[in-house]
Amino acid sequence: MIILKDIKCEYCNNDIEIATANDEFGVRFVSHGVCVYCGKEIVLPNESLKGFKKYYIYKNQEEDFKVIIAGSREFNNYNLLKLKCDEILKNKMQTHNIIIISGTARGTDLLGEKYAEEKGFEINRYPADWNLGKRAGYIRNTKMAENADALIALNCGTRGTNNMIEIAKRNGLLVRVISC
Repeated sequence: MIILKDIKCEYCNNDIEIATANDEFGVRFVSHGVCVYCGKEIVLPNESLKGFKKYYIYKNQEEDFKVIIAGSREFNNYNLLKLKCDEILKNKMQTHNIIIISGTARGTDLLGEKYAEEKGFEINRYPADWNLGKRAGYIRNTKMAENADALIALNCGTRGTNNMIEIAKRNGLLVRVISC
C-alpha cells in the first residue's frame, strides 16, 4: 500500500491510498477512483503518479454501501430494475457490502427487495407508519435518506418518488434517476 501524503480527498480531506498491481487486497485500475475513507469519487492528478506504470486504488471490502431503491407503486418491470441496478452497482458490488434500503411499498420497493434477495444483499426495511396520516411517507423517506449512501429511483412522475429524490439530494446522497 502506498499512501500519497500530498494528495487529499476533496470531500473528507484524508490522504489518498494507492496500491500496486501486486497488492493482495481488492484493487482496481484507476485514473480516478473512490476515496477509501468516505467513498466519494476522486480524480488522481497525473503529476502525483509519476514513476508508477499502473495505478490502483484500494477499497475497503468490509465497508457497507446502503442504497435506497424506490419508485412508483405501479412500477412492475423487474427486468428493467434489475438491469439498471446491475449497471449502477457493478463496481460497488466488487468493493463493498451492498445493503438495500426499502420503504416496503408495493411496486418498485418490493421489486428492490426481490433484487436484493436474488443478489444475496442485506435488506433494511423502513415501512411507513400510516397512523401518522399523510406525512407518514415523508417521514419514512427522510429516515431512509438519513441512513443511506445513494438512491436509485425509478421515476414514473409520482409525487412520492419526486419527494424521495428531493430528500435524497438534500441529504447529499448519490442519486440516479431512471425514467419509466
